[in-house]
Amino acid sequence: MRAEYPFSAVVAQDELKLALLLSANVINLGADIGAMGSALKLLVGGPAPGHLYSFKQLLYDAAQRHDPVDPLAGESGFELIQSHAIRYPLALRGPEQVANLLLMTPYFWSADRTTRDRLAALDHLDTEVDVVVHAYRRTAEASVG
Repeated sequence: MRAEYPFSAVVAQDELKLALLLSANVINLGADIGAMGSALKLLVGGPAPGHLYSFKQLLYDAAQRHDPVDPLAGESGFELIQSHAIRYPLALRGPEQVANLLLMTPYFWSADRTTRDRLAALDHLDTEVDVVVHAYRRTAEASVG
């Protein structure tokens, strides 16, 4: 081919092929991403009423249970399709595990020094994990035009 056509024509043909191939791949990628987006679900987790309740009783004089909430209630663009509760007992053994639980919760910031020291001295703690996971689907309102 190079013998019959000048070099610039061959390069231009190669560039055109490359540009067409790149364009086709970009269009195909866009279609794939669009299809995946319509199939995607959004998962949002949060505490259920009994989450860490036994632990909270050690922190507060009047421990409160968590109020069940739909985190995206009233948000346009998402439809709740399923909620799943996860509950199991949590047995912490050793002061380090109890201290780590306190550190990873927001309760650490509201507990005074005396309460933190008292919890750090515990050899064991039996509490409960009680969480809920909500699955949402995008609705037509969420589509960007």
